[in-house]
Amino acid sequence: MKGAMNRKGTLIPVTVFVLATVLGWAWSRDRPVGLGDDGGQGVSDAIRTKRASWQDVRRQLSGVRDSATADERIYATFRLVESLEVSDYARWTEEGWFDSREGFELTLFQRLLEERWQREDPEGFVQWCLLEGDRASKISSGTSGDAALPILRKWAVEDPERLKKVLEEHPNSAFEAELIDGLSKDHPLVALDLLKFISSSSLSADYRLQGGVINLAMNHPDLVEKSLQDLPVGLRDSAESAIVSQRLKADFDREIEKLFADPRGAKVFEEAGRYGGDSGGKLLSKLDQLPESWKTVLKNGGFYTQIRNSGEDWLNADLEAAGFTPAESSKVRFSAALGLVARDPLGLLEQMDEFDLQSNDRNELFKRTMFTFASNDLENARNFAASLSAEGDRVLAEEALERFEPQETGLEQE
Repeated sequence: MKGAMNRKGTLIPVTVFVLATVLGWAWSRDRPVGLGDDGGQGVSDAIRTKRASWQDVRRQLSGVRDSATADERIYATFRLVESLEVSDYARWTEEGWFDSREGFELTLFQRLLEERWQREDPEGFVQWCLLEGDRASKISSGTSGDAALPILRKWAVEDPERLKKVLEEHPNSAFEAELIDGLSKDHPLVALDLLKFISSSSLSADYRLQGGVINLAMNHPDLVEKSLQDLPVGLRDSAESAIVSQRLKADFDREIEKLFADPRGAKVFEEAGRYGGDSGGKLLSKLDQLPESWKTVLKNGGFYTQIRNSGEDWLNADLEAAGFTPAESSKVRFSAALGLVARDPLGLLEQMDEFDLQSNDRNELFKRTMFTFASNDLENARNFAASLSAEGDRVLAEEALERFEPQETGLEQE
């Protein structure tokens, strides 16, 4: 009877309703109605052991199926669950005995036993989840390893030292990242404290915590800014960029002046572009105020995300009036045009000569755009290439289309 665990373990709505009714009925009392003082009316002595065998449990479940009514089967299943040691559940699950395809009683038995384990021995349940590298492969009742997260969140808010002790003894980066992310909205102070604890203890790699620290910084920038120096460099940089992105949205003029005066300002501004907003378009209004270091970044293709999001504005900007040479202006416009390639490749190809690009930048943009056009619509891309009157453009188009031609394998028969 040993079978692979059901890793989905979903219960139909009727089953969920019945289960909720049973749990509410049973655990609202010290003992279930119908149980005798011996701990289990109708439960065999063989089952009432600290290390019950799976074969004994299966025999008992077979008897449950013979009950006359659905209510009797449910209550008999509950009595069986109450007679066991919860520590047996982990052992049976790890050994792969559960398979919900065998019927409702086994699924209900498994779910009830898991719920009882969480209720009576939360530390044991959580530690068992944390020790498993693949949470979802071990808990088969449909709750997955996420069943431990509500317990961990409750401890984080009500008893943080209890949580920290468990995490120190059983570090698990996946749980830690999800835990911080889940706390960041409603309990930002708790999440920040936990983030500092985990990062200072080297319990989790920085990249695992990126999502949590970014959510915290974007939703509670003032709070996180006060603790930036307490974070590892990787997390600190991500948090700072997320904070700046929010402040640029709130008061661009004030924040950009601060960044202009900061030696690291250009880098922080560029990273902040990852978190949305129209900072690229607004930067155009400050072209004549750009520090030389910022102009250098622009000339070398920097601020790509911001420029790409405001591509048309940058293509039409008078960059030369702001002190850029024709070659430098062409590089900036090239970056801006790249943001339009995927959006409308045909339109970009048709307007290619309106963007005042130098020949090398224009030709590179033409080939990239042609390739994207062919990737999306090969037939029309070929028709467009055939319609080109300029020989140079036809050559560029053919070079882009070559990658879509059938390749000779060298295996053709003579």
